[in-house]
Amino acid sequence: MGSRGYDHPTCAGRSRPVGRHCVMLFLCALVLGLPAAGCSRFQPQPNPQLTSMEKKLETLEQLGDSTSHKADQMDRRLAELQSKVDAYGKALEKLAGSEAGLSKKGAGLKEGSSEESAPEKYRQSVLVPKYDKSRTVTASVALPPEKIYEKALRSYRERAMEAALEGFSAFVERHPKHGLADNAHYWIGEIHYDRGRYAEAIRAFEQVVRLFPEKEKAADALLKMGYAYTALNEKDKATAAFRRVLTDYPFSSVAPAALERLQKLKGS
Repeated sequence: MGSRGYDHPTCAGRSRPVGRHCVMLFLCALVLGLPAAGCSRFQPQPNPQLTSMEKKLETLEQLGDSTSHKADQMDRRLAELQSKVDAYGKALEKLAGSEAGLSKKGAGLKEGSSEESAPEKYRQSVLVPKYDKSRTVTASVALPPEKIYEKALRSYRERAMEAALEGFSAFVERHPKHGLADNAHYWIGEIHYDRGRYAEAIRAFEQVVRLFPEKEKAADALLKMGYAYTALNEKDKATAAFRRVLTDYPFSSVAPAALERLQKLKGS
C-alpha cells in the first residue's frame, strides 16, 4: 500500500501538464506583446519633401489669387478710362455740329483778306513765340538754376509780380532745357494773365505747348490760352484751344474744365 501511494500516477502525471501549460501561457503573452512594440517602433514618419511641396502649392495658390485680383482691378480701370474717352468723343461730336454757327466777330477779319481756318491760325501762332527782349534781368548769374526758380516762385506767391517775372525770364533764358523750364514759361504766362496782358500771356503759354508737349504743364497752358482768347473775345481760337485739350490730353486734370468751357461757348 505504501509503495502504491508513493508511485500514485495522478501526482506524477499532473506535474508535466502544469509546466507545459505555463510555458504556453508565457509564449502567448510574449507573442501578443510584440505587435504593440512593433507598432511603436515602425509608426510612419512625416516626409519633409512632401511637406515642402505642400507649402509651395499653398504659396502658388495665394499668388494666383493675388494676380487674379490685380487683373480684375486693371480691367475696371480700363473700363473707366474707355468710358471717359467715349464721353469726350460724344461731347466733341455735338460741338462739331454747331461749330459752323459760332460768331467770327472777334477774329478781326477784313473783306478781301486771305482767310484761314481757326485751327490753322492757332497752330501758326503757336510756332511764332515772341518775348520782350528789352526787359532787364536782375537775377544773379552765380545762382544755380534751382535757386533762381525757387526765388522767382517765392516772389510770385508773395504777389511781387515784377520780381517773379524777372526771375522766371532769367531762368528760361539761361536754362532753356532744364527740367523746370516748362513750369517757368507757364508762370510767365500766369503773371501776364493775372495782370490782364492776355496777348503776352498767350505767347508764354504757347512756349509751353510748343517746346514741352509731353509735359503735364502743356495741358494747363492750353486751357489758360483758351481763357485768354475768351477774354480777348476771340471765340474761334478759344474753341480751338479747348478742343485741343480734349483731343491731345483727354485724361489730364484740366480736361473737364476745357469741356465745360466748350459747352459755354456753344451756348453763347
